[in-house]
Amino acid sequence: MRRSFLFITLLFIYQVAFCQTTYTFTGNGYWTVASNWSNNTIPPSILSAGNTININPAAGDSCILNTSETIADGASFTIFPNAIFVILGGMIITGGLPTVTTDTFYTSTAVEAIGRGAIIANGESEIISKGFVWDTLPAPALDHSNIILQEDTFATLFCRINNLLPATTYYLKAFASNSKGTGYGTEKSITVPPLPPVPLVYTDTAGEITTTSARGGGIVNGTSVTAYGLVWDTLPGLSITLASKTVNTNMSDTFINYINSLQPGKTYYTRAYATNRGGTGYGEERSFTTLAAAAGDSSFTDPRDGQVYTFRHIGTQVWMAKNLNYATAAGSWCSGNDAANCNVYGKLYTWNAAMIAAPPGWHLPGVSELLTLMNYLGGYTTAGGKMKEAGTGHWLSPNTGADNSSGFTALPGGNRSSVGGAYQFLGTVGSWWSADYYSDLAAYALRIDYNSVVANPGTSAAKGVGNSVRCIRNN
Repeated sequence: MRRSFLFITLLFIYQVAFCQTTYTFTGNGYWTVASNWSNNTIPPSILSAGNTININPAAGDSCILNTSETIADGASFTIFPNAIFVILGGMIITGGLPTVTTDTFYTSTAVEAIGRGAIIANGESEIISKGFVWDTLPAPALDHSNIILQEDTFATLFCRINNLLPATTYYLKAFASNSKGTGYGTEKSITVPPLPPVPLVYTDTAGEITTTSARGGGIVNGTSVTAYGLVWDTLPGLSITLASKTVNTNMSDTFINYINSLQPGKTYYTRAYATNRGGTGYGEERSFTTLAAAAGDSSFTDPRDGQVYTFRHIGTQVWMAKNLNYATAAGSWCSGNDAANCNVYGKLYTWNAAMIAAPPGWHLPGVSELLTLMNYLGGYTTAGGKMKEAGTGHWLSPNTGADNSSGFTALPGGNRSSVGGAYQFLGTVGSWWSADYYSDLAAYALRIDYNSVVANPGTSAAKGVGNSVRCIRNN
């Protein structure tokens, strides 16, 4: 019997399934430290298709690529929002779109924002355009949002957005485009705060009124105030569009400003104001009238800067009734570098600056002219009392013997040291240059003290000292 054998060949087909692996960086520091990865496994130097790397360190931590890494076409590489990724080694992404990060987006001022980003990899081909897209709606993109192009060859990206609207949210993405398309960074957003309320302002009643000046002030209650002060005019209906105003920027809840260069015997209106981004708030509009000029008095307007000075006939001479406040090109200061002091006491001048500071038709008095004034007032031993402003509004108590019967209205402007530039004696000493020099290094000055009635025209001071100037009219 013949036996037949049937051989059946079974064909086993093995399908090799490639394992898709995700590597997630959650630590802080170098790429090459295994413990920085969630599975304690450092990704291979070439990440093949189907595999994923996620960069997701904790807030404030960073991932530092200190080796070379290649992301093959079909692999995934993601930098999570707010993650810090630093490349010290190198990264190559083969194929596909550019890899881009949006790093920061923040407001630099109330109306300006700054964005920063980076191109991590070019993708399949060279970058042809890059920059940022932004919008007031989420998910900005090139086809429907505002575009800021960056025309350079840097991988770092930077933008500035101006004229931001209050109470508005802005969305930003960095982008880069190549021949395959556009890659975007993660979306970031900011919200601009609403405008602050307009400041509330109160206007003080005017005080210390003279023929050409007055003291004003106010109270300001507001946030983010950028400027405040007083505005004034001879007509009501005041606003900051007028040129006649003071402008203060060092914020204070209460303030005092002096108004100068007024005309004698005139009614003025004044109003305190304060400005912030929400607008300008005003206090009450108040009025005052400057003192009428005394018999024999009149006023002079300095053609160089428009400042008004009352002048007075004292004996045979004509004197300005307040200290000079003209700014010379060099060698003149406000006491304490505070403009408010100049408004009251005038400027302090070196002797060289004082010699050229007088306006046309006036001059710095010589010692002989000061002696003429002293003699008319009964001699230098008592003339100081007749020259000093009465009271203790500017002079320190006791302001001995002050009655200002001459109308000279001497004020204690102090001086500025020639060594180190220290300001001193404000409120206690008045010191005025004469045109006569004592030596090559010093000149004569008139001095009056708060606790004396003497007016000494024979005091000498270094020419570099800053003293007041009181002008006498030319004959």
